[in-house]
Amino acid sequence: MNLKIVSDTHIFGADQLNYDVLAEMLDPNTILLGDIVDRKNCLKQNIDVADKLYSRLKARWGDQYRTGNHEVMDDVDNVLFLPCLDNQGCLNWKSPAINPDRIAVCHGDRVKYGDLFSIKERAKDGGAGKFERMWKKKFSQLRKYVDFNEKDVMDMEDTFQRFAARFNIHTLIVGHFHPNRLLDVKLTGVRVIVVPRGASNITV
Repeated sequence: MNLKIVSDTHIFGADQLNYDVLAEMLDPNTILLGDIVDRKNCLKQNIDVADKLYSRLKARWGDQYRTGNHEVMDDVDNVLFLPCLDNQGCLNWKSPAINPDRIAVCHGDRVKYGDLFSIKERAKDGGAGKFERMWKKKFSQLRKYVDFNEKDVMDMEDTFQRFAARFNIHTLIVGHFHPNRLLDVKLTGVRVIVVPRGASNITV
């Protein structure tokens, strides 16, 4: 199964990726994996524009747009199991049948922080001041030099295993961690795929 995952573009954020998500063609095998519209670090005077973009994308993509912690929507990082394929090899979102390989996606903040902290962070108001954005941009720039890699995934093995066992997941695809490249790690009981910022083509 071939998938296209778009993640962590942080539009309107302090470290926005140069990626035109509106140009992304609606496709059953494409998933927007959260932190697409950065309402959390959006300048307060731009929050209405950010809200309109979020609403437009959500209306277009539906379940294929998973929110991240930077959308700061009053929700949870819900696990979405991919449906079965149709006769053309496309994900059949109109069917309730779950793919037998138990492949699931979620943004990843719930995996890292747990349910309560994730829900609390997502319930906050959107918008940031100029000083707050300035230090968050510095933090984001420094983060690029501390690369999240395969060792970090293995160090979180217990966390990923517990999360996978809780939902009976065989393959878990997440964003959130901002690795500099695609990570594909087979842990005991679960395959973990961590996508970098922007668009990634993967096979599962």
